[in-house]
Amino acid sequence: LCDNDSKSKCYHPLISSPGKSLLMELWLYQPDNNNNDRYRWIPIDACRIHNITIPESNKLPKKLTTTTKIISTDDDDTTKETTSSSQQQLCQVHLPDAARHRSSDSSKVKPLKARLVFRYHIASVKDIVISSVPFELTRVKKKKITTTTTQQTSSSNMIYSSPYVSSEENNETTTTTTYQQPQETTKQIMMWIPYLKYGRAPIRIRMVAEYRDYGHVLRRRDGLQIPKWNHTMYGPVIYVDDMALQHSAELELAPPEGNKGPIQLDIRFSAVSPLVDSVLRQVQLGISTIENNVLAESEIDEIRYFLQDERIYRFLLTQIISYVHMWIDYMAFRDEIRFYKGRKNLTGV
Repeated sequence: LCDNDSKSKCYHPLISSPGKSLLMELWLYQPDNNNNDRYRWIPIDACRIHNITIPESNKLPKKLTTTTKIISTDDDDTTKETTSSSQQQLCQVHLPDAARHRSSDSSKVKPLKARLVFRYHIASVKDIVISSVPFELTRVKKKKITTTTTQQTSSSNMIYSSPYVSSEENNETTTTTTYQQPQETTKQIMMWIPYLKYGRAPIRIRMVAEYRDYGHVLRRRDGLQIPKWNHTMYGPVIYVDDMALQHSAELELAPPEGNKGPIQLDIRFSAVSPLVDSVLRQVQLGISTIENNVLAESEIDEIRYFLQDERIYRFLLTQIISYVHMWIDYMAFRDEIRFYKGRKNLTGV
């Protein structure tokens, strides 16, 4: 951090206090309209959130968009049952066909890249970009699919005749015509299928409430690099927090055939202190370490459920009560040992 002796050589925060207003835009990395082989970043006009007020640190996240409930079927995955609010805005996204593509070749199915661009209004200057937050809107998973194929027989085998004599008195012959039915073959193949990560869960955006002055090295004590804005100021640290994002919240995307409706995203914004941010990063590192090696996906989801902002205080209270019970059990067990330790006469016990 910056000391008083070298105040002139310090980096000052671009956003120095809460209560400032931001503008957020959603950009998707998708094929160009004129050339599908060329990808570029395209802004989503239907997901532009105005007047985002930076809240006080360590408060519950503020909803930026309307509360939505996503209902998915086999043919469509449009959003229904939307409740609106005067302070909340819609964030509607038409996913490109490339994001819905599924294939047995993993190289042909890629996650949909996205980024959140934050703009800040400075006096005598237009809205400037102060942060660009990259994340993935979808994830690709392997799934076993059962397919049924119909095998048509050749035209020579489609019809065959079997003559027989109807009676012995006349010498007439009757022909019976039989049609062969098409044969159906069922087999299982492995497909790579895209899933919407935030189908039943919100996108949680964290902003670190860092308002201190820094010295010539823009690095926090836990090793986090602070983004440099210019030679005298540094920008805010903003990121998408997926620590509490459950795998059970994802929704399988329907194939690109047909007209699909827009997806409505639930976005929540909160500010955390540098200490809380450091703890969250350590917890995320611990979860990612045990996710694939120690615990199953369903067990990890149970931990993520209690780590969500709406339940973290209940989780901490449960842990405190558990430790109090453990300490009381230890005290009782210790007194039992002290009572019997060194006794040679157990008369009356």
